[in-house]
Amino acid sequence: MRPCHGRAVGLAATLTSLLVLGFAATASAAPACAPADRLPACQADAALCFDALKQTPQGDPVQLACTAEAACLAGRAGACGAVLQFLAQAGFGRDLRARAADYEAHCEAKDKGACTVYAALLDERAKSAPPDEAAQLKIKMVRVAARACAQGMDCARLAAMLDGGVEPTAEEEGGAALEAACKSGADAAACAWVHKKYGDLTDAGARRAKCKEGVARACAVEAAEQKLASGDPEPWWNAACQAGDCAACVLRLRDDKGRMKVGGDDAKAVAARTTCAAACSKGRMSACNQVHDLAMSGVGGPRDESAAVTQRLPLCQADAAACPQLATAWIVTPALPVDDAVTARLAQVCKVEKNHGLRQPACQAPAERTALRGDRVKCAGGDDATCLRLGRRLRDLGLHAQAADVLGGACDRQRADACAALADVRHRGIDLPPLGADAEAKLKATAKKACEGGDAEACYDLAQSEDGQGSAAAKKALQLLATACKQGNGPACRMGADLCEGYGRKLADDPKRAMGLRESGCKAGDARSCVLAGKQADEDSENPASGEKSGPLYLRACTLGDADGCVRLARTSPAQAQAAAALAAACKAGVLDVCRE
Repeated sequence: MRPCHGRAVGLAATLTSLLVLGFAATASAAPACAPADRLPACQADAALCFDALKQTPQGDPVQLACTAEAACLAGRAGACGAVLQFLAQAGFGRDLRARAADYEAHCEAKDKGACTVYAALLDERAKSAPPDEAAQLKIKMVRVAARACAQGMDCARLAAMLDGGVEPTAEEEGGAALEAACKSGADAAACAWVHKKYGDLTDAGARRAKCKEGVARACAVEAAEQKLASGDPEPWWNAACQAGDCAACVLRLRDDKGRMKVGGDDAKAVAARTTCAAACSKGRMSACNQVHDLAMSGVGGPRDESAAVTQRLPLCQADAAACPQLATAWIVTPALPVDDAVTARLAQVCKVEKNHGLRQPACQAPAERTALRGDRVKCAGGDDATCLRLGRRLRDLGLHAQAADVLGGACDRQRADACAALADVRHRGIDLPPLGADAEAKLKATAKKACEGGDAEACYDLAQSEDGQGSAAAKKALQLLATACKQGNGPACRMGADLCEGYGRKLADDPKRAMGLRESGCKAGDARSCVLAGKQADEDSENPASGEKSGPLYLRACTLGDADGCVRLARTSPAQAQAAAALAAACKAGVLDVCRE
């Protein structure tokens, strides 16, 4: 258990005497909370900690504070209040900036109560921070409070934060959490805020009246209700879009499968890009995400990677969570005025960010940019094999418009495997303008030639582009991939498992076969197969020994150098010397998430 730390914001009267007596004398240094420091009831069952705390009016302050912390992390709101009161005391409340990281980790891990305390710690830091930093801390504080509200705790505090005034991006996230809490019927304070802000969204008449007043959220909810009832959401999306709702502007561009149903230069597409850009400029994070995607795909205006990078940079500078998208756009963008600023920010994220899901894209971006540029030169020179590799890589990065350009040229030159990959890209790239029926048929016909010729990866690509279960391409692909897997091709094992695991794939769900293929891929040295096999084992709720099975798989992945495998291995708290050595090596290699303090 981490050290006890925090800020006073009040406590139930039943605990007041406990706190006064417990801290009649001031501790000199913040203690580490070990299991032995908790009251006996807490050692047996975390859910009983709060009761044990209330029944102990005085005693060792370390034991009381550590018991309160354990009860808070078990989701007892009153105990979280006790933690905040304890941590206001000298010896427990010093060095808040460093100690906030402990509660941040618990909050990220969705330990109930941790987000409540972490939000209070951020508030404490914001009071003494410079104005620019304080503004960013306030936004982060709202996001953390939104997580606490989503866990059913402290929605009233979140509502008070929003009423106090925050930037639009924070209000949007906080408002969504309050709306969800109200919809579930879990929190009266959440409903009070929603009704004051948007009106009664559960009443159709009230919703429509608010929409006519120009409340975009009311229009958007009415559109969603119309869609659920098989009505016509279009008029309500139009109204929401006119009121500045970026999401509504984008929704009216898509069909029921979420695919673009209009050309990229359609008037509604242009309006969507304009509205989303305006909302982004006001700090709406979701709008920034939309305008980024529209600019990268060329919807509603020219494709403009430079604009996407420039727009994404300040978001990345304010919040590392926005940096992976910046890195993805930057690696395919030629030199631009903000190159030095992007390079510096990504280098900083690579160096200090502990979350490997955010750190890894930043670390890999410079080398990836160089490699992609080299491949572009070779592809432009007529090397279709390089075009195929480049197109698949761009596809895997989610850069579908760029991938379609690269693969389209090779496909036009009758490179059948490039056509199969292009068919997959067009299926995945929901923002790409639709093809005509004749062009679609011609593309598929050429793609099938590669599959029929025995190209397993082309069959896989083609299978992903076809609707319906049990497609001929999927069956052929699985047959070829299974054969390659038996011959020791690890990636082939992984791709075969994808086809037979269900979850919207093209073949019937066969988890047993999927696991077998992934385990074979793991043995063959494909680290990603190891991670996916471990995740599948962890998700097997009917197998009580699933955790015992996933541990060795994560160990193998980590040993092979997979950062995700190392992080998952660390979460199992392994005691084996072999696992400890793998984690130590991963830490030394830069997987900061697994480093022991």
